[in-house]
Amino acid sequence: MQKMNKNTKLFLISLFSAPILLILYYYNYSNRVINEDAKKVKFVEAENFLLNKNINSLSAILPDSIITNRNLCVMLYTGMDCGTCIEKGFETINQLSQRVPQKNIAVISSKSNIGRDQLMFNYKELVYSDDTEKVRQELKFIFTPVLILLDSAKTIIKVYFPLINEDENEKTKFIKFAENFIKQQPTRLNLLNQLISK
Repeated sequence: MQKMNKNTKLFLISLFSAPILLILYYYNYSNRVINEDAKKVKFVEAENFLLNKNINSLSAILPDSIITNRNLCVMLYTGMDCGTCIEKGFETINQLSQRVPQKNIAVISSKSNIGRDQLMFNYKELVYSDDTEKVRQELKFIFTPVLILLDSAKTIIKVYFPLINEDENEKTKFIKFAENFIKQQPTRLNLLNQLISK
């Protein structure tokens, strides 16, 4: 009889704890959904903050042969960023570099082991060092890694944040947009208009 009482007690405990566990699971899941939505809003705000800003500090890091009169995609990252996010950023850069000339792509790193990163992420081009974080300072220490699409006047046209749970469709859209934008290099008339407007 005592054994049955123990079994009955265990049954009653599990019967009452199951709904409590379900409520806790639902609460945790709903908070996760809310947190994901809040993150998306933050990234949209960060993108809107960056759009149409000029990055003047690029001339202190990149050679003139890269930044002069051309549309450009720049990846910024630091050694403190999420490793998977950096990997996603390099994946995106590697995919883009198969579609556009390498002279239109630049990777800038702050405080990281550049040689290790090039080896780990299969990036065979030069990674430029910005250990004083001039670009990030100018952009008010934005979230990194980030891919920034710039026109020939170094004005930010589009921004993409490679994340762990990134949407492949968003990445594909960014690569396609970047490819089309980079391929329409500035004409002499556009360059003249840019010089006049300054």
